Amino acid sequence: MAAEESPMKLPRLMMYCLALLGALWLGTAQALPSVDEVQAATQRGDYVAAEKMMREVVAAKPGSARAHYVLAEILAHERQFTEAQEQARKARSLDPSIKFTDPTRFKAFEELLAREQRGQSAPPRLSSADAGLPAALPRPAPAPAPAQASGGGVPVWLLLGGAVVFILAAAAWMRRRAADAATVVYPAPAP
Repeated sequence: MAAEESPMKLPRLMMYCLALLGALWLGTAQALPSVDEVQAATQRGDYVAAEKMMREVVAAKPGSARAHYVLAEILAHERQFTEAQEQARKARSLDPSIKFTDPTRFKAFEELLAREQRGQSAPPRLSSADAGLPAALPRPAPAPAPAQASGGGVPVWLLLGGAVVFILAAAAWMRRRAADAATVVYPAPAP
């Protein structure tokens, strides 16, 4: 009888393992940086961390015009105008009606990027990086960049390590149970 139950328990264990891995996978999907985290980094003047967070978002959501646009703004703050212009083009191609921001601000931002590509500078009252940037991201005073900020969430290596430990523990438990079941002595039937 024990031999018949064993094949049923292995698929059940595999289902539990798959459920755990699925839950861990969902946990990583929810670990994307939030808008507040990106804005906090830009307010601190830590554009490197903000760029890193937005690149994570763009990698996870390549179809998000807003994500490409915010990344373009951050790149413009870092004076990486060529790449900023490329990200702005992607944002426009993903949403030609520019519903992710105010269309006039987006047009001004594109003009700023085009001006910078041609080598012209912005009016003297504003820095060239801030001239056409939309209000979605604040224009903070420059500050020294703090230590590299994390994108938040649980690191993937920790999730994978936890899954491996869980699977090894479950396999050891199953082996121990199988060994215990093999040593059980049943009394002889009465005549």
